[in-house]
Amino acid sequence: MRAVLQTSAEELGKEVPGLSAGWGVSAPRSNPLALAEAYVEANTATRALGAVGERRVALHEELGILGLLLAGPGSLDLPRFIIDTIGPALTYDRAHGTSLVDTLRTYLDADCSQQETAGRLFVHQKTVKYRLPSCRS
Repeated sequence: MRAVLQTSAEELGKEVPGLSAGWGVSAPRSNPLALAEAYVEANTATRALGAVGERRVALHEELGILGLLLAGPGSLDLPRFIIDTIGPALTYDRAHGTSLVDTLRTYLDADCSQQETAGRLFVHQKTVKYRLPSCRS
């Protein structure tokens, strides 16, 4: 879907110079009664386009923390957001006896400083560097 929408935006730009088209896309829904929720997500994704420069397509499911920051009051399902963003790290920690979530919490508490995080966790700075991408996948 991203490729089709991106190509459409580029083609529209060629046809109408100066036009900058963009799409904000909600998560898929199987229930038509969830239209209001899909609209809120698509609106949040559309607002992300302005925050990320030249991007022409924003999928709500891929916004991560930006989706949290751009969501209006009451428009974010916080428990689902937590499950979607931190859930994989929690699952990995449980299955492998690791501490990715603790590393992430410490990193945020340390104002996103890898060096400060390493000091607080008594690990090498490279250990923090390797753990943090694991928290995002």
